[in-house]
Amino acid sequence: GDYYDFQVMGDGRIAVLISDVSGKSISASLVMVLIKTVVSTYLKLFNTIRGDTIIRTINRVMCGEAHIDKFATIIFFVFDPATKSLEFSNGGHGPLFVYRADRKVCTASKIEGLPMGIEEENVYKLARLQLNSGDIVMLYTDGITECWNQVKEEFGLKRVREKLIEYADLNPKEIIENFVRDLDEFAS
Repeated sequence: GDYYDFQVMGDGRIAVLISDVSGKSISASLVMVLIKTVVSTYLKLFNTIRGDTIIRTINRVMCGEAHIDKFATIIFFVFDPATKSLEFSNGGHGPLFVYRADRKVCTASKIEGLPMGIEEENVYKLARLQLNSGDIVMLYTDGITECWNQVKEEFGLKRVREKLIEYADLNPKEIIENFVRDLDEFAS
């Protein structure tokens, strides 16, 4: 049920999404294919790409299909490397973490929204961030935050934030490798 994708658009901006469909099995996979199809089609048809509009479109498609008994969380953003600006929308996925290199702190987005497939007329918000050199944006699914150890304690958002600060001086590949190692050790 977890899915991520990105696409470099003709103007150099990068569209990124991460999503998690409830449940397992073929039905969750089919919902993910629907999400991928809507996003891919939208990116090909429209020049103006807004996360809130894309999420609203996916939500309406999911709600309009009576046979879909799933919901999905999503975070969708568009990053412009030329201006280092980021626009994003959140459909119930959890916070977007941003490490701010100049202050050596990790902030979490406050923008929230209902998961897709619950309420057809739900309105999603659009947020904007200005990034600076050295800043890090981290996306994840609940497979990270809800990873359990032997006493059923979750890895949690607090640890993700702490680890991102700890590994901020590393390159992206090393950050990922360290997170995977930490999760393996945490879950034994």
